[in-house]
Amino acid sequence: MAKLKIEINEDEAIVLYEWLNNFNNGRACPVERASAEKQALWDLQNSIAKALPQINTAAYDVRLGKARENVKNKELYDELNK
Repeated sequence: MAKLKIEINEDEAIVLYEWLNNFNNGRACPVERASAEKQALWDLQNSIAKALPQINTAAYDVRLGKARENVKNKELYDELNK
């Protein structure tokens, strides 16, 4: 599987880390329209879009399905091998 490099600045990383930490720990993590979290998520989405030219192809839905299966299977594999 190909590796991608996504670059964000340190402030974005801190904001996103805290938001993801809250999400993963079951705490409310609303993203308000003018929030730092919303801006950081938009910036991250833009960086990912630049790194993935296939998102604008006809085969994207098929690739998305495969990616979801790969991620889900990796989670199962990691859980079984703890």
